[in-house]
Amino acid sequence: MKTFLLSALLSLTFFISNAAAVEPLAVDSKPLIENTKKEEPHLGFVELGLGYGGCTGDDCNNIDGSFGANLEGFYLFKPNIAAGLMFNYQMFSGSGVDSFYTMDFGLAARYIHKINKCPIFSIPMRLFGQLGAGYSTSESEWTITGQSNTVSNTGFFVEPAAGVSWEVYDSINTGLTFKYQLNLWDEDDDGNSPDFNNFFIGLNVSYYF
Repeated sequence: MKTFLLSALLSLTFFISNAAAVEPLAVDSKPLIENTKKEEPHLGFVELGLGYGGCTGDDCNNIDGSFGANLEGFYLFKPNIAAGLMFNYQMFSGSGVDSFYTMDFGLAARYIHKINKCPIFSIPMRLFGQLGAGYSTSESEWTITGQSNTVSNTGFFVEPAAGVSWEVYDSINTGLTFKYQLNLWDEDDDGNSPDFNNFFIGLNVSYYF
């Protein structure tokens, strides 16, 4: 009996010492359910531009710079391809010109290349190229020898554009835009088509939704 108890005690002591020597199991600190939530894609965006403009062509004589504004709304068919509506307005000034403005309505398509980290500001940035086309109208008024004269022009336009914007907030971007508008205005009473094209350089602010 004593021999049995002694053998049992030795066996228990051996078991406990071996159990103490076993390393504890590693515990995975990762949560059982990982957060798989992804950023929801944007449906589209609206963009406002304000800046400076000018003109080129034979009928640009005596015309100085202009104040320009544009408003555009786009639907994103893909993260990098968008299409939508555009509105442009430019108010020109010049010697002997009382008032002169151009106003445009059209459609536009834009290709967007997003860079996740700008090498300068370390925030997301977007480079874009754009092509627009639509209907354009202009009206100018000037006074010669005390007599007021008014000329109106209408027709189509084609407008390539390019720009860059930085993502300052999740849904807000701001940057620079350049546009050059080729005007295909109708002929006047003398059968002459005005040679007048205009450009725009300005700041843009866009809101993605």
